[in-house]
Amino acid sequence: GFVQKSHIVSFDVVYDLTQRWSLGAKYAYRLGQVSLDRVNPQFFDSRAQLTIVRADWQFIRRWDATLEVRRLDLGNHESGYNSSMPPGPVHFIMIRKRCA
Repeated sequence: GFVQKSHIVSFDVVYDLTQRWSLGAKYAYRLGQVSLDRVNPQFFDSRAQLTIVRADWQFIRRWDATLEVRRLDLGNHESGYNSSMPPGPVHFIMIRKRCA
């Protein structure tokens, strides 16, 4: 395993355009240090930015469709540590039923 020390800041906003349409965005930034060795740690900088943009459409009572685009930028890659997300934007389309 690895050791990580981080500071994270994020914000999330949603704006209701109409009763059926909402737009949202999220931004998160992580400034940290990572060591791949727990016994004799040698830390290196680890930065990441996450950006999410989404649109929600309530098409039937209690049913929503969501289109979401996410981008994860890991900043520096000198450590050789790889992200679990592919490079570039990732698109999601979800259809869900709200319980409330």
